[in-house]
Amino acid sequence: MKKHRQFHRSKLFVCLAVASCCAVVGCNANKYNVEGKRLYEQGQYPQAISSFQQALKVQPRDANAYYNLGVTFHQLGNQAKNPQTLAQAESFYRQAIENNPDHVEAHRGLAVLLAETNRKELAFQTLRDWLSSRPDSTDARIELARLYKEFGDKTTATQLLSDALNVDYRNARALRALGHIREENGDLAQAIANYQRSYEINNVQTDLPQRIGYLQQRLASTYNFYPEPTRVVNSENDNSR
Repeated sequence: MKKHRQFHRSKLFVCLAVASCCAVVGCNANKYNVEGKRLYEQGQYPQAISSFQQALKVQPRDANAYYNLGVTFHQLGNQAKNPQTLAQAESFYRQAIENNPDHVEAHRGLAVLLAETNRKELAFQTLRDWLSSRPDSTDARIELARLYKEFGDKTTATQLLSDALNVDYRNARALRALGHIREENGDLAQAIANYQRSYEINNVQTDLPQRIGYLQQRLASTYNFYPEPTRVVNSENDNSR
């Protein structure tokens, strides 16, 4: 599970949710989410919880606030190894999904928590249920692919990502995830192509150009290796080699 925990910390805990646009009431709730995110990142978890709870007082069905509470309790539960706190986190994730059935981060957070608490099959089933309820969802496919990859099934992950691109060929997340799998598999040329296409669609991914450049150098180094050409021997006694 070590590898899975690394995924959990890097992909989940830094991604607290705030709204990009909102109505007047929503903006008021988002103000508390933004403040809570700042407090969370400073490690001030009780204060962050208070801010997220304030967001819910302003907007009781704010899925982002529920999700942010889930992330915070998830962090606290892991730190203290406290099952009750983790149960609270699970409840908040589920409330986020109840209020927004397509809340990507909440689905991801819930799946990670279930896997971490020895409920791997339930984690997979939860994401499969999401995909079943949203058969055209690229996000559901990407998150299910992410989980398969974390548990070592790159073949199924690749198929799900390919399916996501069949639904939306311009999906930058699917292209990036597919590129990562191909990079791990040593298919550098295809990985570069996937990363380049992802970056063309979404150039906010500021780390990708450096990654592409690194892989291009690696690929070029394999092409620049030339074995010594075969010599033509003039006679059996030619010892000049």
